[in-house]
Amino acid sequence: MSIYLLFFFINFIFYFLFLILLNNFLVNKFFYPFRILDLINFITNTAIFSFASFFYFGLDFMIITIIINFNFFYIIFHIQNMINTSPRTRILIDIFNKNNKQVYTEKKIVENRIKRLLSNKQILISKKIIKINNDKKTLYFINLVFKLIKKF
Repeated sequence: MSIYLLFFFINFIFYFLFLILLNNFLVNKFFYPFRILDLINFITNTAIFSFASFFYFGLDFMIITIIINFNFFYIIFHIQNMINTSPRTRILIDIFNKNNKQVYTEKKIVENRIKRLLSNKQILISKKIIKINNDKKTLYFINLVFKLIKKF
């Protein structure tokens, strides 16, 4: 029993250390609504630890490892979602990151929000006019993900 617990903790530590490492080296891009670095981390960690668990413990433990990594991904997704969607939290983080060297004005807040919406491809700018992106596939995918999350 203790070897399984040790394997779980190694998986947990590796998941978050690799996420921190990716966060330092990759640009924060989105495959909306997910961050690409979260997806890379999830796939990498799941592959490594699934094969290791299958090799050392068998198929049952491999399935448990995959479920555990899905849970890690789910938790990180919601923490990131909470931070990115809460304007108050985002403003506080931006102010903290500026180290109070610059004045953080309403104009700067709007510019940062527009940058985030552009990086998520939620809006389009054409001839200085901002429009909502009406990409049916993206909207369908977002709707599907949020419906699934709401059910749980």
